[in-house]
Amino acid sequence: MNYSTDKPIDTCEQDLLGRASFSKQLGRAIYDYNGKDGLVIGLYGKWGSGKTSVINMAVNEMITLAEQENNMPFSYEICTMELFG
Repeated sequence: MNYSTDKPIDTCEQDLLGRASFSKQLGRAIYDYNGKDGLVIGLYGKWGSGKTSVINMAVNEMITLAEQENNMPFSYEICTMELFG
């Protein structure tokens, strides 16, 4: 018997559920943000729906863009909240 673990993916190449395109667009939108204030984005979904995988792919896209534009070190902070109820 083969069991699958419920672990998030890290790269678009691992994406089997078609979230890579959205994740890249999200990463680009965050990377291109040049406002003076912080940026807050909410990503909602049921447990196991792939939120962390989307975040991981978006972060990879931001890092890729920063490397391509020689904009390193590129800094970001991600805060996650687990809400139960």
